[in-house]
Amino acid sequence: MLGLVSRNLRKTSQRIRQQAYFSLVRPHLEYCSSVWNPHTNKHISQIEAIQRRAARFTLQRYYRPDSVSAMIEQLKWESLERRRNAASLFLMYKIQHNMAAINAQHYTSPMIVSNTRQYHPNKLLAIPTRTQLYRNSFFPRTVTAWNGLPINALELEATSLEAFKGALPLSI
Repeated sequence: MLGLVSRNLRKTSQRIRQQAYFSLVRPHLEYCSSVWNPHTNKHISQIEAIQRRAARFTLQRYYRPDSVSAMIEQLKWESLERRRNAASLFLMYKIQHNMAAINAQHYTSPMIVSNTRQYHPNKLLAIPTRTQLYRNSFFPRTVTAWNGLPINALELEATSLEAFKGALPLSI
């Protein structure tokens, strides 16, 4: 899709090229990304490489020594990995608050009440896993990320999805 866009929009403005990437290419990369999220570095870098090529296309800077990371910063694009992780957390929020057609009791349970520093009423019980494949599937991976959120994000999450989105740290 990026090849099609770059071939047909070569002589357009930067704004049009960026809009074409956001509307035609990135939806393909993010389709079901909240559930399907690669965990190997090989697959993560393959997906990020598409965004890096899109940054070169958007700015029309194909000279090899140009820093693609600097281009992505200049365009103010988030990494696709961060967007996937945030989408997983948003879906978990929706599941926990019955905004999605998934019964949370089948897959997650609240953390057991205790006096440890780890306890918070909005944290979830870690899902026991035996295989690497299941450990990197949606629920175990997202429960771990959910429990790793700062306490203020978990306390704000009760108000609305928008408040939860605003409380997420930039480092997810």
